Amino acid sequence: MSNPRRRSHGPHPSRRSILTASTTSLLTIGSGLWYRDTCVVACEGWLATNAEAERLQGRWAKIEDHLVSQHRWYRLTERQRCALPAAQELFDIDERLEILHEERDALLHRLPSLQATSRSGLAAKLAVAAVALSPEDHEDAHNLIASILRDLKMIPVGTV
Repeated sequence: MSNPRRRSHGPHPSRRSILTASTTSLLTIGSGLWYRDTCVVACEGWLATNAEAERLQGRWAKIEDHLVSQHRWYRLTERQRCALPAAQELFDIDERLEILHEERDALLHRLPSLQATSRSGLAAKLAVAAVALSPEDHEDAHNLIASILRDLKMIPVGTV
């Protein structure tokens, strides 16, 4: 069973704020027609998958903490672990996380080949990059991308 990676949030912009900033004004006007930039759609998929994985990692940690403190989880045999009702949810989360990580990796691999056709598409790609580069592992790169997102929001439409 894998141990999901826990992240501290510190003074860096939250993943939620990056997501919110990047997904405003998702509909853009092009040639008089409303359309959605395919980058926005793909990035929304990646961000949603990532958010679900983070939520499940938090739940996994709570269940594991409970099992460790109440049932001495790491001293139990596999058979004893399987007999605990809370363990089934842990196993289910583990399976779902594996699927989500594969989906997220496949989407991340695909994103560089997609061309952003709007400011929203560009912002969505930057949001994915900011979230994918955790501040704990890549503080300078993460902060640079977050600052680009802030700058992009401040530039009036039509000037870029």
